[in-house]
Amino acid sequence: MGVIAELLLDGDPVGDERFSLLAYSDNQLRGAATWVGNHAFVTLYGNGGEPISYRAVDNVDGMVYTVSETDSFTPSVEGSLTQPRLLTIGEPTGQDVTSLSSSVLQLSSSPVGYYSLSGVLIANRAASLPSGTYIVRYADGSHRKVQIP
Repeated sequence: MGVIAELLLDGDPVGDERFSLLAYSDNQLRGAATWVGNHAFVTLYGNGGEPISYRAVDNVDGMVYTVSETDSFTPSVEGSLTQPRLLTIGEPTGQDVTSLSSSVLQLSSSPVGYYSLSGVLIANRAASLPSGTYIVRYADGSHRKVQIP
């Protein structure tokens, strides 16, 4: 199943600079968005008919949020570039990115940037960083909060 979505916060579109978008079925990760501008492209895996829920991860503070809309797995594409599937960020789950399934980490590719918690690019390689907490951006568009000792 494919989804072309636009993620909304308080009615305004947000993109990959602020949030990552993950798709789940019964708390099992089924896909992570790749962003192009304000459009999230998600490829989900399933057999058909499974309920799909979404979570948004704030790339600044690592907090995880519900997404109000849900879908049912189908072998088609939901949304388009001209009429994307609108997904609305809901309430915080009480989790942060470090508490998500390790399968989120398996989707990540090589790091391409290390950012401060306020979203400022600090370095492109971990070797040049002092101890602290950072958001790491990966080549596949995913993000993760990490602690460097």
